[in-house]
Amino acid sequence: MTRTLGLVLVEDIRLLRDGIAAMLRAQGLKVLAAVRSGEDVVRQILNCNARLVLLDSALSNHDGPRLVESVTSSAPEAKVVVMDVQPTQPDIIDFVRAGAVGFILRAASAADIVSTLRDMAGGLYVLPPK
Repeated sequence: MTRTLGLVLVEDIRLLRDGIAAMLRAQGLKVLAAVRSGEDVVRQILNCNARLVLLDSALSNHDGPRLVESVTSSAPEAKVVVMDVQPTQPDIIDFVRAGAVGFILRAASAADIVSTLRDMAGGLYVLPPK
């Protein structure tokens, strides 16, 4: 796919946020905004007209599923993808019910992350194999 995929990244740890954003850019994705808190995410999505959000499942001081609900109700055209180390089945169910289109495991390669993001932006739902 040659079309540039733009997204908003939500990660509260600066080192991870900067590293993930750099990795995504190096893979040809357009990081429209990289934010550290849930308070900023809806505003950034609307300002950037983002259609994809990559969200850390373990943001400090935030309820992840509630944040997903907030994003999907404020910007229904935005697809939320959740990053997690090893999500449990109840976590997956909570995020999907909140409106997430899928998960990306943090252990995935850069190429797999980009491929999965592109698939989800194209309409697929992607859940962990377990």
